[in-house]
Amino acid sequence: MSRSIPASARRLIAAFDTDLTPMGYAEVSRAILASDNESLKAALLASPAYRALQDARQIPDIRLAAHFPSARLYCRRRRARRLLVGFTGRAFRLMMPLSILLQSLPADTDLLTLLDPDHNQFRSGTFDGRTGLSELPDALAPIMGRYREVIALGVSSGGLPAIRFGILAGLPRAISVGGRRIDDTLRILKGTAPKHAHDPICDCNRRTRCQTILLHPELHADDSETVRSVAASIDSLTIPLRGSGDHLLMWTLYGMGRLEGFLDLFLDSRAPPERLAAFFRDLPPAPLATASPWA
Repeated sequence: MSRSIPASARRLIAAFDTDLTPMGYAEVSRAILASDNESLKAALLASPAYRALQDARQIPDIRLAAHFPSARLYCRRRRARRLLVGFTGRAFRLMMPLSILLQSLPADTDLLTLLDPDHNQFRSGTFDGRTGLSELPDALAPIMGRYREVIALGVSSGGLPAIRFGILAGLPRAISVGGRRIDDTLRILKGTAPKHAHDPICDCNRRTRCQTILLHPELHADDSETVRSVAASIDSLTIPLRGSGDHLLMWTLYGMGRLEGFLDLFLDSRAPPERLAAFFRDLPPAPLATASPWA
């Protein structure tokens, strides 16, 4: 987005990108374009989410069905068979505008996004504002029970919590995209570190029933090191995105035109590991980096 656009307009569009469904984004866009706010118009026209709406053949009717202090449930009009539980990163997104992600989801999938307002890898304060990761499977059981299949996917600081949740909840598949380990050094020094509970990423769960998938950009040192350390504890399918050093792997896939294919395949727990690995193996080398504010 152009730096000549006022910061206030950029911040407002960033808020739209975090919160608005495709239908909501389209409605707000019409109001902005009909206004006399030229700065906001310029920010909107530069937004990838707005351009994605303009290019869409059909805008999916996905609504905000439930709003919790630290979670949002987005549902289709027709009952979906699958729920994607998304563990967001520090910017409370899944590496891209919500509108683009909802446009890219398989037609049989709803989305529950979980936020981590304390930025401590979901160990406190998520969902209803009081729940930690170890209590989350029980807290989400009434929602998950409505679906035939539940898949967890987390990005960046939400990547490893998604894996932990998948193990604790007994899900068929959990996916970490650019997962990061947490450093509690400053919290320990300040006396604010949460009490440590058992970490399900351990040798005791090496052969967990949950299929764990660790995706990382091949040339990103920190992300690759996290994958190696996790894979040393639990049996995981580890897949690099060749040629990429960009932490924002989901956004890279979108830029390559492969996000929908990725979600169709990886959110289907029946897809065998060899097909998952082949999807990334058959991709052309990714750009080394893609400029994006999404995380």
